[in-house]
Amino acid sequence: MKKVSYLLLIAMLAGLASCGGDAPAAETTAADDTTDAVTTAAAPILPERDLGGKAFRFATYESNLPFFWAEEEIGDIINDAVYKAVSQTEEKYNFKYETIIYGTSNGEVESYVNTTILAGDDAYEMVSGHDGIMWQLSLNDYFVNMRENEYHHFDEAWWMTYANEELMVNGRQHVFSSYMSYKSLSAARCLYMNTKLAKENKIDVPYESVYDGKWTIDQYLGIVKDFYQDANGNSERDAEDVYGWAANKKLYCMQATYVNCYKEGKNGTVSLDFDREKLIDLTAKIGEVLLSSPGGYLTGNEPDPKMFLDGKSLFYCDVLNRMTTEEFRKGDVEYTVLPLPKYDENQAEYITGTVDPHCGIPITCADTDMAHFVVEALSISGYDIVRPAYFDVALSVKFAQNDDMPKMLQIIGDGLTLDMAYLNSSSSGESLGRFIMNALLNGSTDGLASTIESLIPAEQAKIDAINEYFG
Repeated sequence: MKKVSYLLLIAMLAGLASCGGDAPAAETTAADDTTDAVTTAAAPILPERDLGGKAFRFATYESNLPFFWAEEEIGDIINDAVYKAVSQTEEKYNFKYETIIYGTSNGEVESYVNTTILAGDDAYEMVSGHDGIMWQLSLNDYFVNMRENEYHHFDEAWWMTYANEELMVNGRQHVFSSYMSYKSLSAARCLYMNTKLAKENKIDVPYESVYDGKWTIDQYLGIVKDFYQDANGNSERDAEDVYGWAANKKLYCMQATYVNCYKEGKNGTVSLDFDREKLIDLTAKIGEVLLSSPGGYLTGNEPDPKMFLDGKSLFYCDVLNRMTTEEFRKGDVEYTVLPLPKYDENQAEYITGTVDPHCGIPITCADTDMAHFVVEALSISGYDIVRPAYFDVALSVKFAQNDDMPKMLQIIGDGLTLDMAYLNSSSSGESLGRFIMNALLNGSTDGLASTIESLIPAEQAKIDAINEYFG
């Protein structure tokens, strides 16, 4: 387990410009101006093989399926790339990709997996669900060790290194992320900025600060903290006014951009190791703006772009995939995207928190050899076909509103990271992995140091459980 910066190997087109279930469900892009994706050819790393028409059964929740599989081509860049990647792989290796929908919510994976595994039911070759729940289920010894199979080449680009190294402890890994799905990339957190509102108020879009490595949390909060307009003239702060940053309380993955609370030592054991002063300082600064300053406004618990799309917020924090949704496509807001700011200029690179509904091959799978083989094959085709269609064409060309956006997207994509402390935290109750989020939900940043101390015993117990399983 370690945090790394993962460089996307993107051939950008010259001159052109949130948890597992935390990211909003994807909506398909419009079928107009379809562009053929530029594909790359991954090395022929798998042997030729005829799987004899066997079924590869994939179980997931409804809104997650389009990130993995498409029923047919519909003239949409992303959907058609997903369809092509799957259908070509099916044909090449002679297997049938079958889908099982266990529910509409990512959290339903817990009861589904518990029921099928405890019954010894060979019901599916792979399952995907809420990232944190999948991680917890893996500690029950429900999924096979991905690191023991010869087909997987985790150093190759189709395996999301930043995620899989975080999910591996003591040389073992039981849940995984790969380019079988583009969900992790789509769930990358970024800042949306209303460029029209910025221009009207003589605020520079901070592209140069980003390029110079000087785009920091202090600069960002300095822009938003006093940006307020009483738009309806009622002398009350409400959703009809204009703010610097209208944010949801559950700022999914923002903390992972700055502080990772767990660390794996050379002996393969995980320990609690983080910069407390940094976490306290960051929480206090964000809390001051969103809870006390004129320019901060909390919209609710979950991400909601309405105020941003209505021109009521200069900035909005959400996932990259938000720009592909119908509400963004049909809206008339002029915007750009920016990476989440650095903590300070001493931070070497921009870091992008993300999540992914992790996958696992169950211990009840009767043909794990076939399952491993198909996972690798679909990961390769997803990287070759879907990744460039989604990132290089859809985001960087079709949805880009200016020449700088593809460059911003590149920076965002280059810094993806996953935080085990976040995965190991409960969606309810307080934890170190959701410390900033919990402060906003509680509406207070008082006593942050003592709050951290009070959380350590429970956090250590969770780490002990990890070390016991992987020991």
